[in-house]
Parts: sequence; C-alpha cells; structure tokens
Amino acid sequence: MSCGYHTGTALLPEALKLYERLANVEDAETDLQLSGIAGEAVVYHRFMQNEQDRQVLEWLDQQVIERLIRLRNETNLDARISGFLAKEVRQLVEEYSQREDN
Repeated sequence: MSCGYHTGTALLPEALKLYERLANVEDAETDLQLSGIAGEAVVYHRFMQNEQDRQVLEWLDQQVIERLIRLRNETNLDARISGFLAKEVRQLVEEYSQREDN
C-alpha cells in the first residue's frame, strides 16, 4: 500500500480518506498513526492552495496547525514515516514557524 501524496488535486479527497484511516488506527500502531497525521496535514495544506473562501481557509489552516502540533515533538520522523511525508512535514513546520515569528 502506497501512502505517497498524489499531485492531482482531484485525488486529494481520496488521499485524505486514506490518511484519516491511518491516523485512527489503534494506538499500538504509532508509526501508522504518524503517517496518517502527517498525510492529513499535507493534504489539508494542499486544499488551502486553491481555496478562496476565507472561513474555509481558516478552518483548513487550523487543521494543519493541530496536526503539526501533534507531530513537532516526534523524534526521527524519517525512520517512522515515509521520507516524502517527513520532508513535507518539515517544510510545513518551517513555514508555520516563520509565520509565528512575524
């Protein structure tokens, strides 16, 4: 099963469903949960790229923030989730950290 991000925006809802299922697996499967949470953050952020409605943008932004909060203290994400998702999460953490500094 591939958990890689699909670039087509038409596939975002399906990707989100997959990542939601992973995020909600039993607690014993923490690496799968982390993959799901990371994937959700990435997909919600991608949804923001084409959204015009300010309220929807704020809601999506909050979804990204909530997931990044859960991920930011995880050590060694590269070994626990796919390298692609780990890289995307690092980029999001950097982007959101810069926003906090401004």
